[in-house]
Amino acid sequence: VLRGGARTPAVSGVVTAEPSLRAVLFDFDGTLWDSETAVFGVFRELFAEYGDELTLRTWSAAIGTVGGFAPYRALNRLHDGRLDIEVTRASTEERISEAARKVPLRPGVAGFLRQLDGAGVRRALVSSDRSEWLVTHLERLGWPDGWSAIVSADGDPTRAKPNPHLYLAALELLDVPASETFAVEDSPNGIRAAKAAGIPCVCVPNEATEGLDLSEADLVVPTFEGLAVDDVWRRVRRPRSG
Repeated sequence: VLRGGARTPAVSGVVTAEPSLRAVLFDFDGTLWDSETAVFGVFRELFAEYGDELTLRTWSAAIGTVGGFAPYRALNRLHDGRLDIEVTRASTEERISEAARKVPLRPGVAGFLRQLDGAGVRRALVSSDRSEWLVTHLERLGWPDGWSAIVSADGDPTRAKPNPHLYLAALELLDVPASETFAVEDSPNGIRAAKAAGIPCVCVPNEATEGLDLSEADLVVPTFEGLAVDDVWRRVRRPRSG
């Protein structure tokens, strides 16, 4: 099931074999490591220091995209424009970097990636974040190599999820049709991007996204632990009822 290769040709009266799985496209932040919860924690603390509350409901617009919610502008509006945004941004980015350095791979991720490598299924990263951020943390997390493609928005909101642009670009780079891959996401914006590109999507939510509306995913599972690639492939291809 997992390896690429020739498919059985269609013959009159014979059912064509199911497509092989040739690649898996991963979101990065919140999916392979729970940076989303860590970053939300930093901004929640920042707002609290000014006597304000940042709720997960408000913050969720920023998850998996670029420009969904502008925290510095929002905080500045709450304080009648008296904030020095550049100073606040610089100090907060330092806090984000420090918090991110403590975040490990999510449980079961390494095993899932090794399954793909062992089966000869290519893996790629599709992220709304900056390529520099991805490279830095892939190195730190111990998985800098083996990615067949890395596609990122690099701060461009017109390329970021939920726009399908990044996923379509990844399919083109891999030269793989959407029917022979699936995406792994953690957020509504990511799910919408994958589905808009015609790619089946499994969602593995984290602490910050588990309460969001993930119903557009083909499959939602709570963890990578114990997750078998061939089982995921079978389940995301199964027609959804209703």
